[in-house]
Amino acid sequence: MPKQVRYGLLFVVLLIIALSIPMVAAAAQGADPTPLVTATPVPPASTPTPAVEVEVTTEATVEAEATVEAEATPVQLPGGERVEPVEGGEIAVGETVEGELTDDAPAIIYTFTGSADEPVRITLISEDFDPYLVLKDSDGNILDTDDDSAGNFDSRIGPFTLPEDGEYTLIAQSFAYYNNSGAGTGAFTLSIDVLEVRRIEYGQEINGSLSTEEYAQDYTFTGSAGDSVVISMTSDAFDTYLYLYDDSGFELTYNDDSGGTLNSTIGPFELPYTGTYTISANSYSRSSTGAYTLSLSRVELQNIAYGDVIEIEVTEQTDRLFYAFEGNTGEVANVYVESDGSVDTSLTLNDPYNYAIATDLDSGRRYDPEIIDLVLNSSGSHMIMLDVVSGTGSVTLTLERGVLPSLDEGTQTLNFSSSGTNPSRTLTFTGVAGTTVSLTFDVTGGGTGSPNVEVLQDGSSLAYVSASYTGRVSFDVTVPYDGEVLVRLTEYSYANLSYEVSLTPAE
Repeated sequence: MPKQVRYGLLFVVLLIIALSIPMVAAAAQGADPTPLVTATPVPPASTPTPAVEVEVTTEATVEAEATVEAEATPVQLPGGERVEPVEGGEIAVGETVEGELTDDAPAIIYTFTGSADEPVRITLISEDFDPYLVLKDSDGNILDTDDDSAGNFDSRIGPFTLPEDGEYTLIAQSFAYYNNSGAGTGAFTLSIDVLEVRRIEYGQEINGSLSTEEYAQDYTFTGSAGDSVVISMTSDAFDTYLYLYDDSGFELTYNDDSGGTLNSTIGPFELPYTGTYTISANSYSRSSTGAYTLSLSRVELQNIAYGDVIEIEVTEQTDRLFYAFEGNTGEVANVYVESDGSVDTSLTLNDPYNYAIATDLDSGRRYDPEIIDLVLNSSGSHMIMLDVVSGTGSVTLTLERGVLPSLDEGTQTLNFSSSGTNPSRTLTFTGVAGTTVSLTFDVTGGGTGSPNVEVLQDGSSLAYVSASYTGRVSFDVTVPYDGEVLVRLTEYSYANLSYEVSLTPAE
Protein backbone atom coordinates (compact mmCIF):
# COMPACT_ATOMS: atom_id res chain seq x y z
CA MET A 1 0.00 0.00 0.00
CA PRO A 2 1.41 3.44 -0.89
CA LYS A 3 2.64 5.61 1.99
CA GLN A 4 0.12 8.33 1.14
CA VAL A 5 -2.75 5.90 1.59
CA ARG A 6 -1.37 4.51 4.84
CA TYR A 7 -0.86 8.02 6.21
CA GLY A 8 -4.38 8.94 5.18
CA LEU A 9 -5.91 5.92 6.95
CA LEU A 10 -3.86 6.68 10.10
CA PHE A 11 -5.11 10.25 10.07
CA VAL A 12 -8.73 9.06 9.86
CA VAL A 13 -8.26 6.63 12.80
CA LEU A 14 -6.68 9.31 14.96
CA LEU A 15 -9.48 11.72 14.08
CA ILE A 16 -12.12 9.15 15.11
CA ILE A 17 -10.34 8.52 18.43
CA ALA A 18 -10.04 12.22 19.14
CA LEU A 19 -13.71 12.81 18.48
CA SER A 20 -14.76 9.85 20.66
CA ILE A 21 -12.86 10.93 23.81
CA PRO A 22 -15.28 13.78 24.79
CA MET A 23 -18.24 11.48 24.21
CA VAL A 24 -16.79 8.82 26.50
CA ALA A 25 -16.02 11.44 29.15
CA ALA A 26 -19.55 12.84 28.96
CA ALA A 27 -21.00 9.36 29.28
CA ALA A 28 -18.79 8.72 32.29
CA GLN A 29 -19.91 11.96 33.95
CA GLY A 30 -23.59 11.16 33.39
CA ALA A 31 -23.31 7.64 34.74
CA ASP A 32 -24.12 6.84 38.38
CA PRO A 33 -20.79 6.16 40.07
CA THR A 34 -22.53 4.43 42.98
CA PRO A 35 -22.86 0.74 42.19
CA LEU A 36 -25.27 -1.35 44.29
CA VAL A 37 -23.43 -4.35 45.64
CA THR A 38 -24.49 -7.17 47.92
CA ALA A 39 -22.40 -7.72 51.04
CA THR A 40 -22.58 -10.33 53.76
CA PRO A 41 -21.53 -8.61 57.00
CA VAL A 42 -20.16 -10.41 60.01
CA PRO A 43 -22.86 -10.28 62.71
CA PRO A 44 -22.68 -10.80 66.48
CA ALA A 45 -22.41 -14.43 67.52
CA SER A 46 -25.93 -14.34 68.92
CA THR A 47 -27.72 -14.09 65.58
CA PRO A 48 -27.68 -15.81 62.17
CA THR A 49 -25.85 -14.17 59.27
CA PRO A 50 -28.18 -12.20 56.98
CA ALA A 51 -27.37 -10.90 53.51
CA VAL A 52 -28.16 -7.19 53.32
CA GLU A 53 -27.73 -4.61 50.60
CA VAL A 54 -25.04 -2.03 51.27
CA GLU A 55 -24.72 1.07 49.13
CA VAL A 56 -21.02 1.97 48.82
CA THR A 57 -19.89 5.36 47.57
CA THR A 58 -16.28 5.25 46.35
CA GLU A 59 -14.01 8.24 45.94
CA ALA A 60 -10.63 8.71 44.29
CA THR A 61 -8.99 8.00 47.66
CA VAL A 62 -8.83 4.69 49.50
CA GLU A 63 -11.58 5.75 51.92
CA ALA A 64 -15.11 4.36 51.49
CA GLU A 65 -18.43 5.45 52.89
CA ALA A 66 -21.09 2.78 53.52
CA THR A 67 -24.76 3.24 54.28
CA VAL A 68 -26.72 0.25 55.61
CA GLU A 69 -30.13 0.15 53.96
CA ALA A 70 -31.55 -2.79 55.89
CA GLU A 71 -32.59 -2.80 59.54
CA ALA A 72 -31.14 -6.10 60.67
CA THR A 73 -28.44 -7.58 62.85
CA PRO A 74 -25.70 -5.00 63.58
CA VAL A 75 -23.39 -4.96 60.53
CA GLN A 76 -19.60 -4.94 60.68
CA LEU A 77 -18.64 -1.91 58.56
CA PRO A 78 -15.24 -1.50 56.90
CA GLY A 79 -12.51 -0.45 59.27
CA GLY A 80 -11.55 -3.48 61.31
CA GLU A 81 -11.88 -7.24 61.56
CA ARG A 82 -14.33 -8.52 64.16
CA VAL A 83 -12.94 -10.82 66.84
CA GLU A 84 -15.21 -13.77 67.51
CA PRO A 85 -16.30 -14.82 71.04
CA VAL A 86 -14.14 -17.31 72.91
CA GLU A 87 -15.17 -20.31 74.97
CA GLY A 88 -15.38 -19.74 78.71
CA GLY A 89 -16.34 -23.23 79.79
CA GLU A 90 -19.19 -24.35 82.01
CA ILE A 91 -21.00 -22.50 84.77
CA ALA A 92 -23.34 -24.32 87.13
CA VAL A 93 -26.76 -23.10 88.18
CA GLY A 94 -26.24 -21.42 91.54
CA GLU A 95 -22.61 -20.53 90.72
CA THR A 96 -20.87 -17.16 90.32
CA VAL A 97 -17.80 -16.77 88.11
CA GLU A 98 -15.36 -13.91 87.61
CA GLY A 99 -14.07 -13.11 84.15
CA GLU A 100 -12.49 -10.45 81.99
CA LEU A 101 -13.16 -9.17 78.50
CA THR A 102 -10.04 -8.24 76.52
CA ASP A 103 -9.23 -7.14 72.99
CA ASP A 104 -8.54 -10.79 72.14
CA ALA A 105 -11.64 -12.02 73.99
CA PRO A 106 -14.33 -9.32 73.64
CA ALA A 107 -17.13 -11.84 74.29
CA ILE A 108 -17.08 -15.07 76.27
CA ILE A 109 -19.42 -18.05 75.82
CA TYR A 110 -20.51 -20.09 78.85
CA THR A 111 -22.71 -23.18 78.94
CA PHE A 112 -24.87 -24.55 81.74
CA THR A 113 -27.26 -27.43 82.23
CA GLY A 114 -30.79 -26.59 83.29
CA SER A 115 -34.02 -28.37 84.07
CA ALA A 116 -37.47 -27.79 82.63
CA ASP A 117 -39.62 -25.34 84.61
CA GLU A 118 -36.61 -24.23 86.68
CA PRO A 119 -36.87 -20.49 87.50
CA VAL A 120 -33.50 -18.72 87.19
CA ARG A 121 -32.08 -15.23 87.28
CA ILE A 122 -28.88 -14.56 85.30
CA THR A 123 -26.86 -11.43 86.11
CA LEU A 124 -23.85 -9.85 84.39
CA ILE A 125 -22.17 -7.02 86.32
CA SER A 126 -19.15 -4.86 85.49
CA GLU A 127 -17.70 -1.59 86.68
CA ASP A 128 -15.54 -1.30 83.55
CA PHE A 129 -18.01 -1.57 80.65
CA ASP A 130 -21.71 -1.61 79.80
CA PRO A 131 -22.62 -5.35 79.85
CA TYR A 132 -24.97 -7.15 77.47
CA LEU A 133 -26.27 -10.66 78.10
CA VAL A 134 -27.65 -13.23 75.65
CA LEU A 135 -29.32 -16.57 76.53
CA LYS A 136 -29.67 -19.35 73.91
CA ASP A 137 -31.11 -22.84 73.92
CA SER A 138 -29.28 -25.98 72.76
CA ASP A 139 -30.24 -25.31 69.13
CA GLY A 140 -28.76 -21.82 69.18
CA ASN A 141 -32.12 -20.04 69.31
CA ILE A 142 -32.12 -16.81 71.31
CA LEU A 143 -34.41 -17.16 74.33
CA ASP A 144 -33.79 -13.75 75.89
CA THR A 145 -31.41 -10.78 75.89
CA ASP A 146 -30.87 -7.90 78.28
CA ASP A 147 -28.97 -4.65 78.51
CA ASP A 148 -29.64 -2.66 81.70
CA SER A 149 -32.29 -4.49 83.79
CA ALA A 150 -29.94 -4.97 86.76
CA GLY A 151 -29.46 -1.21 87.13
CA ASN A 152 -26.26 0.83 86.78
CA PHE A 153 -25.99 -0.38 83.14
CA ASP A 154 -25.69 -4.00 84.34
CA SER A 155 -27.61 -6.85 82.71
CA ARG A 156 -30.13 -9.28 84.17
CA ILE A 157 -32.28 -11.96 82.54
CA GLY A 158 -35.05 -13.24 84.73
CA PRO A 159 -37.05 -14.30 86.43
CA PHE A 160 -36.91 -16.76 83.52
CA THR A 161 -38.40 -20.26 83.55
CA LEU A 162 -36.28 -22.71 81.55
CA PRO A 163 -38.47 -24.41 78.94
CA GLU A 164 -36.82 -27.87 78.89
CA ASP A 165 -34.06 -30.09 80.23
CA GLY A 166 -30.75 -29.62 78.47
CA GLU A 167 -27.80 -27.39 77.78
CA TYR A 168 -28.07 -23.61 77.53
CA THR A 169 -25.60 -20.99 76.32
CA LEU A 170 -24.77 -17.58 77.77
CA ILE A 171 -22.78 -14.90 75.96
CA ALA A 172 -21.14 -12.32 78.24
CA GLN A 173 -20.20 -9.26 76.22
CA SER A 174 -20.28 -5.47 76.14
CA PHE A 175 -23.14 -3.55 74.58
CA ALA A 176 -20.62 -2.00 72.18
CA TYR A 177 -19.55 -5.45 70.95
CA TYR A 178 -23.16 -6.60 70.58
CA ASN A 179 -23.99 -3.40 68.70
CA ASN A 180 -20.90 -3.79 66.52
CA SER A 181 -19.60 -0.37 67.52
CA GLY A 182 -16.43 -1.46 69.28
CA ALA A 183 -15.70 -3.70 72.24
CA GLY A 184 -15.73 -2.83 75.92
CA THR A 185 -13.12 -4.53 78.07
CA GLY A 186 -12.60 -5.16 81.77
CA ALA A 187 -13.55 -7.41 84.65
CA PHE A 188 -17.05 -8.81 85.15
CA THR A 189 -19.10 -11.09 87.38
CA LEU A 190 -21.57 -13.60 85.94
CA SER A 191 -24.02 -15.47 88.14
CA ILE A 192 -26.95 -17.86 87.73
CA ASP A 193 -29.32 -17.95 90.69
CA VAL A 194 -32.08 -20.46 91.27
CA LEU A 195 -35.11 -18.52 92.38
CA GLU A 196 -36.98 -19.67 95.41
CA VAL A 197 -40.55 -20.33 94.35
CA ARG A 198 -42.64 -18.25 96.72
CA ARG A 199 -46.40 -18.28 96.38
CA ILE A 200 -48.82 -15.49 97.12
CA GLU A 201 -52.58 -15.77 96.79
CA TYR A 202 -55.38 -13.27 96.32
CA GLY A 203 -56.14 -11.57 99.63
CA GLN A 204 -52.78 -12.50 101.15
CA GLU A 205 -50.28 -10.17 102.84
CA ILE A 206 -46.68 -11.32 103.26
CA ASN A 207 -43.85 -9.87 105.35
CA GLY A 208 -40.44 -10.29 103.72
CA SER A 209 -36.93 -8.89 103.86
CA LEU A 210 -34.33 -7.99 101.24
CA SER A 211 -30.70 -8.75 102.06
CA THR A 212 -27.26 -8.54 100.48
CA GLU A 213 -27.71 -12.18 99.41
CA GLU A 214 -31.09 -11.42 97.82
CA TYR A 215 -31.71 -7.86 96.65
CA ALA A 216 -35.00 -8.90 95.01
CA GLN A 217 -37.56 -11.55 95.88
CA ASP A 218 -40.10 -13.10 93.51
CA TYR A 219 -43.60 -14.38 94.18
CA THR A 220 -45.87 -16.29 91.80
CA PHE A 221 -49.65 -16.43 91.66
CA THR A 222 -52.24 -17.90 89.34
CA GLY A 223 -54.71 -15.51 87.76
CA SER A 224 -57.51 -15.65 85.23
CA ALA A 225 -57.96 -13.50 82.15
CA GLY A 226 -59.85 -10.35 83.08
CA ASP A 227 -58.95 -10.39 86.78
CA SER A 228 -58.30 -6.86 88.11
CA VAL A 229 -55.41 -7.10 90.54
CA VAL A 230 -53.77 -4.66 92.93
CA ILE A 231 -50.24 -5.35 94.16
CA SER A 232 -48.83 -3.19 96.96
CA MET A 233 -45.37 -3.08 98.53
CA THR A 234 -44.54 -0.94 101.55
CA SER A 235 -41.37 -0.49 103.56
CA ASP A 236 -40.02 1.82 106.25
CA ALA A 237 -36.46 0.83 105.36
CA PHE A 238 -36.12 1.66 101.64
CA ASP A 239 -37.77 3.05 98.50
CA THR A 240 -39.73 0.13 97.06
CA TYR A 241 -40.08 -0.95 93.41
CA LEU A 242 -42.47 -3.51 91.91
CA TYR A 243 -42.49 -5.49 88.64
CA LEU A 244 -45.14 -7.81 87.21
CA TYR A 245 -44.14 -10.52 84.68
CA ASP A 246 -46.13 -13.10 82.74
CA ASP A 247 -45.20 -16.79 82.60
CA SER A 248 -42.68 -16.19 79.78
CA GLY A 249 -40.78 -13.57 81.76
CA PHE A 250 -42.21 -10.65 79.77
CA GLU A 251 -42.54 -7.46 81.84
CA LEU A 252 -46.20 -6.40 81.91
CA THR A 253 -45.99 -3.34 84.15
CA TYR A 254 -44.05 -1.78 87.02
CA ASN A 255 -44.38 0.93 89.66
CA ASP A 256 -42.18 3.04 91.87
CA ASP A 257 -43.96 5.65 93.99
CA SER A 258 -47.71 5.37 93.44
CA GLY A 259 -49.80 6.81 96.23
CA GLY A 260 -47.70 9.87 96.95
CA THR A 261 -45.11 8.01 99.04
CA LEU A 262 -42.00 5.95 98.41
CA ASN A 263 -44.16 2.83 98.48
CA SER A 264 -45.29 1.03 95.32
CA THR A 265 -48.68 -0.01 93.97
CA ILE A 266 -49.49 -1.75 90.69
CA GLY A 267 -53.08 -1.63 89.58
CA PRO A 268 -55.82 -2.13 89.32
CA PHE A 269 -54.27 -4.06 86.42
CA GLU A 270 -56.36 -6.37 84.24
CA LEU A 271 -54.63 -9.71 83.62
CA PRO A 272 -54.44 -10.43 79.87
CA TYR A 273 -54.82 -14.22 80.09
CA THR A 274 -55.14 -17.18 82.44
CA GLY A 275 -51.81 -18.43 83.76
CA THR A 276 -48.98 -17.98 86.23
CA TYR A 277 -47.66 -14.49 86.96
CA THR A 278 -44.55 -13.37 88.84
CA ILE A 279 -44.27 -10.38 91.17
CA SER A 280 -40.72 -9.12 91.73
CA ALA A 281 -40.29 -7.17 94.97
CA ASN A 282 -37.32 -4.79 94.59
CA SER A 283 -35.85 -1.59 95.91
CA TYR A 284 -35.51 1.46 93.68
CA SER A 285 -31.72 1.33 94.02
CA ARG A 286 -31.66 -2.47 93.48
CA SER A 287 -29.18 -2.65 96.35
CA SER A 288 -31.19 -1.65 99.44
CA THR A 289 -32.00 -4.03 102.27
CA GLY A 290 -34.64 -4.24 104.97
CA ALA A 291 -38.13 -5.43 105.81
CA TYR A 292 -41.16 -4.95 103.57
CA THR A 293 -44.81 -5.95 103.29
CA LEU A 294 -46.29 -7.27 100.04
CA SER A 295 -49.99 -7.74 99.36
CA LEU A 296 -52.04 -9.06 96.43
CA SER A 297 -55.75 -8.38 95.95
CA ARG A 298 -58.33 -9.13 93.31
CA VAL A 299 -60.61 -6.12 93.20
CA GLU A 300 -63.86 -5.04 91.64
CA LEU A 301 -63.35 -2.15 89.26
CA GLN A 302 -66.35 0.12 88.85
CA ASN A 303 -66.92 2.74 86.19
CA ILE A 304 -67.72 6.37 86.94
CA ALA A 305 -68.22 9.32 84.57
CA TYR A 306 -68.34 13.09 84.84
CA GLY A 307 -71.57 14.05 86.59
CA ASP A 308 -71.97 10.77 88.49
CA VAL A 309 -72.76 10.65 92.20
CA ILE A 310 -72.22 7.24 93.83
CA GLU A 311 -73.61 6.25 97.22
CA ILE A 312 -71.32 3.90 99.14
CA GLU A 313 -72.07 1.94 102.29
CA VAL A 314 -68.83 1.40 104.19
CA THR A 315 -68.69 -1.67 106.41
CA GLU A 316 -65.95 -3.16 108.55
CA GLN A 317 -64.88 -5.26 105.55
CA THR A 318 -64.50 -2.26 103.23
CA ASP A 319 -60.85 -1.46 102.66
CA ARG A 320 -60.27 0.19 99.28
CA LEU A 321 -62.62 0.94 96.38
CA PHE A 322 -61.64 1.57 92.75
CA TYR A 323 -63.40 3.66 90.11
CA ALA A 324 -62.28 4.23 86.51
CA PHE A 325 -63.21 7.13 84.25
CA GLU A 326 -62.17 8.33 80.81
CA GLY A 327 -60.42 11.68 80.88
CA ASN A 328 -58.67 13.74 78.23
CA THR A 329 -55.70 16.09 78.24
CA GLY A 330 -56.70 19.59 79.34
CA GLU A 331 -59.93 18.58 81.07
CA VAL A 332 -60.51 19.80 84.62
CA ALA A 333 -61.54 17.11 87.11
CA ASN A 334 -63.13 17.58 90.54
CA VAL A 335 -63.53 14.64 92.92
CA TYR A 336 -65.43 15.00 96.19
CA VAL A 337 -66.06 12.63 99.08
CA GLU A 338 -68.76 13.52 101.60
CA SER A 339 -69.77 11.73 104.78
CA ASP A 340 -71.53 12.57 108.03
CA GLY A 341 -68.22 12.49 109.86
CA SER A 342 -68.42 8.84 110.86
CA VAL A 343 -66.08 7.58 108.10
CA ASP A 344 -62.51 8.73 107.60
CA THR A 345 -61.31 8.27 104.01
CA SER A 346 -58.54 9.34 101.64
CA LEU A 347 -58.45 9.90 97.87
CA THR A 348 -55.86 9.09 95.22
CA LEU A 349 -56.17 9.86 91.52
CA ASN A 350 -53.91 7.98 89.09
CA ASP A 351 -53.25 8.84 85.46
CA PRO A 352 -53.43 6.21 82.67
CA TYR A 353 -49.83 5.23 83.44
CA ASN A 354 -50.66 4.27 87.04
CA TYR A 355 -48.86 7.35 88.41
CA ALA A 356 -50.52 9.14 91.33
CA ILE A 357 -51.15 12.71 90.16
CA ALA A 358 -53.13 13.84 93.22
CA THR A 359 -53.97 12.62 96.72
CA ASP A 360 -55.87 14.16 99.61
CA LEU A 361 -56.93 13.25 103.14
CA ASP A 362 -59.09 15.99 104.64
CA SER A 363 -59.16 19.17 102.53
CA GLY A 364 -62.95 19.18 102.17
CA ARG A 365 -65.87 19.84 104.47
CA ARG A 366 -66.02 17.75 107.68
CA TYR A 367 -62.38 16.86 106.93
CA ASP A 368 -63.41 14.70 103.99
CA PRO A 369 -61.00 14.45 101.06
CA GLU A 370 -61.40 16.34 97.82
CA ILE A 371 -59.37 16.92 94.66
CA ILE A 372 -60.42 20.07 92.83
CA ASP A 373 -59.42 21.99 89.71
CA LEU A 374 -57.04 19.25 88.61
CA VAL A 375 -56.00 19.74 84.97
CA LEU A 376 -55.45 16.33 83.36
CA ASN A 377 -52.18 15.95 81.48
CA SER A 378 -52.99 12.65 79.73
CA SER A 379 -55.85 11.04 77.82
CA GLY A 380 -57.13 7.60 78.75
CA SER A 381 -58.50 5.64 81.67
CA HIS A 382 -57.90 7.40 85.00
CA MET A 383 -58.30 5.66 88.34
CA ILE A 384 -59.88 6.97 91.55
CA MET A 385 -58.90 5.04 94.69
CA LEU A 386 -60.98 5.59 97.81
CA ASP A 387 -59.27 4.24 100.92
CA VAL A 388 -61.17 3.72 104.16
CA VAL A 389 -58.98 4.83 107.05
CA SER A 390 -61.52 4.13 109.80
CA GLY A 391 -65.21 4.03 110.62
CA THR A 392 -68.39 2.72 109.03
CA GLY A 393 -71.39 4.44 107.49
CA SER A 394 -72.55 6.17 104.30
CA VAL A 395 -70.21 7.97 101.91
CA THR A 396 -70.91 9.86 98.69
CA LEU A 397 -68.37 9.98 95.84
CA THR A 398 -68.83 12.67 93.17
CA LEU A 399 -66.92 13.22 89.91
CA GLU A 400 -67.41 16.55 88.16
CA ARG A 401 -66.08 18.10 84.97
CA GLY A 402 -64.68 21.26 86.47
CA VAL A 403 -64.33 24.82 85.24
CA LEU A 404 -61.20 26.70 86.19
CA PRO A 405 -61.62 29.79 88.37
CA SER A 406 -61.32 32.89 86.16
CA LEU A 407 -59.50 36.07 87.08
CA ASP A 408 -61.81 37.80 84.60
CA GLU A 409 -64.40 37.61 87.38
CA GLY A 410 -62.16 39.26 89.97
CA THR A 411 -59.80 38.17 92.74
CA GLN A 412 -59.73 34.40 93.35
CA THR A 413 -58.87 32.47 96.52
CA LEU A 414 -56.83 29.27 96.31
CA ASN A 415 -56.62 26.93 99.30
CA PHE A 416 -53.82 24.48 99.97
CA SER A 417 -53.70 21.69 102.55
CA SER A 418 -50.83 19.97 104.32
CA SER A 419 -52.68 16.64 104.00
CA GLY A 420 -52.66 16.51 100.19
CA THR A 421 -50.07 15.90 97.52
CA ASN A 422 -51.78 18.10 94.94
CA PRO A 423 -49.83 21.32 95.47
CA SER A 424 -50.85 22.80 92.10
CA ARG A 425 -53.91 24.91 91.34
CA THR A 426 -54.72 26.55 88.01
CA LEU A 427 -56.51 29.80 87.18
CA THR A 428 -57.42 31.33 83.84
CA PHE A 429 -58.01 34.73 82.27
CA THR A 430 -58.73 36.05 78.79
CA GLY A 431 -55.66 37.61 77.22
CA VAL A 432 -55.50 40.38 74.63
CA ALA A 433 -52.52 40.32 72.25
CA GLY A 434 -49.83 42.87 73.13
CA THR A 435 -51.24 43.89 76.53
CA THR A 436 -49.23 43.71 79.74
CA VAL A 437 -50.93 42.65 82.99
CA SER A 438 -49.84 42.43 86.61
CA LEU A 439 -50.39 39.23 88.64
CA THR A 440 -50.29 39.38 92.45
CA PHE A 441 -50.31 36.45 94.90
CA ASP A 442 -50.93 37.34 98.56
CA VAL A 443 -50.81 34.76 101.36
CA THR A 444 -53.79 35.50 103.62
CA GLY A 445 -53.59 35.68 107.41
CA GLY A 446 -50.03 37.00 107.55
CA GLY A 447 -48.43 33.65 106.72
CA THR A 448 -45.67 32.79 104.27
CA GLY A 449 -45.46 30.28 101.47
CA SER A 450 -43.11 28.88 98.82
CA PRO A 451 -44.94 29.53 95.54
CA ASN A 452 -43.87 28.61 92.04
CA VAL A 453 -45.94 30.37 89.37
CA GLU A 454 -46.01 29.63 85.66
CA VAL A 455 -48.06 31.51 83.08
CA LEU A 456 -48.89 29.64 79.86
CA GLN A 457 -50.71 30.25 76.59
CA ASP A 458 -51.25 27.58 73.93
CA GLY A 459 -48.82 25.32 75.74
CA SER A 460 -45.99 27.86 75.74
CA SER A 461 -44.59 29.38 78.92
CA LEU A 462 -44.88 33.17 79.12
CA ALA A 463 -43.40 33.64 82.59
CA TYR A 464 -42.06 31.64 85.52
CA VAL A 465 -41.50 32.99 89.04
CA SER A 466 -40.32 31.08 92.13
CA ALA A 467 -39.98 32.24 95.74
CA SER A 468 -39.53 30.79 99.23
CA TYR A 469 -40.93 31.89 102.60
CA THR A 470 -42.65 34.96 101.25
CA GLY A 471 -46.02 36.52 101.86
CA ARG A 472 -46.40 38.14 98.42
CA VAL A 473 -45.33 37.63 94.82
CA SER A 474 -46.14 40.17 92.08
CA PHE A 475 -44.90 40.42 88.51
CA ASP A 476 -45.88 41.65 85.03
CA VAL A 477 -46.39 39.54 81.94
CA THR A 478 -47.11 40.49 78.31
CA VAL A 479 -49.68 38.41 76.46
CA PRO A 480 -48.64 37.59 72.86
CA TYR A 481 -52.00 36.39 71.49
CA ASP A 482 -55.72 36.77 71.99
CA GLY A 483 -57.30 33.95 73.97
CA GLU A 484 -57.15 31.93 77.18
CA VAL A 485 -54.14 32.23 79.47
CA LEU A 486 -53.45 29.71 82.24
CA VAL A 487 -51.85 30.63 85.58
CA ARG A 488 -50.54 27.61 87.50
CA LEU A 489 -49.61 28.06 91.16
CA THR A 490 -47.64 25.28 92.84
CA GLU A 491 -47.19 25.62 96.59
CA TYR A 492 -44.16 23.79 97.99
CA SER A 493 -44.45 24.61 101.66
CA TYR A 494 -47.09 21.85 102.04
CA ALA A 495 -48.83 23.90 104.71
CA ASN A 496 -52.44 24.87 105.37
CA LEU A 497 -52.65 28.29 103.75
CA SER A 498 -54.60 30.36 101.24
CA TYR A 499 -53.64 32.76 98.45
CA GLU A 500 -55.61 35.68 97.09
CA VAL A 501 -54.75 36.04 93.41
CA SER A 502 -55.53 39.25 91.53
CA LEU A 503 -55.12 40.50 87.96
CA THR A 504 -54.73 44.21 87.12
CA PRO A 505 -53.49 46.19 84.12
CA ALA A 506 -49.78 46.89 84.40
CA GLU A 507 -48.82 50.42 85.28
